[in-house]
This record gives sequence, C-alpha cells and structure tokens, in this order.
Amino acid sequence: DLTAKLAYVIEQERVQGIRDESDRQHRIVSKWEAALPPKKDTGMPISELLNQYYKAWEKDYRKKPNPNEYRINRKLREIEIIKQSMLDYFANDIGIKEVDKDKAEGWRDFHQDDNRLSNSSINKYLDHVAAAFRWAIDRQRKYVEFNPFEKIQLPEGVKRDKTREFSPEELQ
Repeated sequence: DLTAKLAYVIEQERVQGIRDESDRQHRIVSKWEAALPPKKDTGMPISELLNQYYKAWEKDYRKKPNPNEYRINRKLREIEIIKQSMLDYFANDIGIKEVDKDKAEGWRDFHQDDNRLSNSSINKYLDHVAAAFRWAIDRQRKYVEFNPFEKIQLPEGVKRDKTREFSPEELQ
C-alpha cells in the first residue's frame, strides 16, 4: 500500500537524521501507525476514558445543591470537542497508555497551529483532559500510571508595559 511505502521512506529519513516536520509527513505517519497492530497493552481508548470521566463527574456534580444544567451541558460539549480533536490529531482512538508527554504536547500545539485557538481556550481543554487522567489514576484498577497532560499549560495573557501617566500640562 502506498501509505505504508511513504511512511517507510519517511521513517528511513528520520533514522538518517533528515527530518521533514511537514503536515503531510505527520498525517502519513499517523495513518500508517494507526493501521499497525498494537504491540502492547494500550489501555482503554481515550474516548472511553473521557466518557467514563464525564459520567462520574456529572453524577458527583448533580449531588451538589442546585446543580447548574448549563454547566453540565457545557462540559459535555467540551468533552465531545476534545474527543473529536483527538481523533483528528491522532488519526484513531488511541489507548490512554500510549499517550506520553510528547504526544500530549503535540496535541496541545496542534490546537495552537492548526485551529488557532487562544492559549486560554487550549488550557481549558487541557484542564479537562488532565482531570480525566487524574480520575483514571485515582481508580482502584489504576487505568494509567501518570498524567501526561499535567503541567503543559500555555502562558495566558500578554504582559504589557505600564503606560506612562499624563503630566498636569498634558491634561490641561
């Protein structure tokens, strides 16, 4: 198959130190890797983790006095956006044990480059995924050993120089 041949050539170039970090290379390699059979326990699919996390969060949140339906629906919409975004970036529903710090940062940067989201929007999505991984770590069965989405937030806001004050003459 042509994709496998192109991926092989790209991988050979990587081994030789020739790196083409193009979008085309990323997509070809991702599709090729997605078609390979899994070599180890990859854990549950990330979409399943997000689904289970959301159900647990909603159950706990509804126990609070006066739960806000808008917040519940907003969280569900954001989880759905995250799941679709991960499918777009990783080219398949990868297992949670496959996600390392590099893949988490790559997904974060994908939003900044391709989707042109603000840092605060990206950080909001990162917070949701990090919370899902924290939830997975806390389960008795320990779905994952570490949280690759922890501490990869982007800086928010722009530091501005203090503006100079007007003199009394300028104010007059």
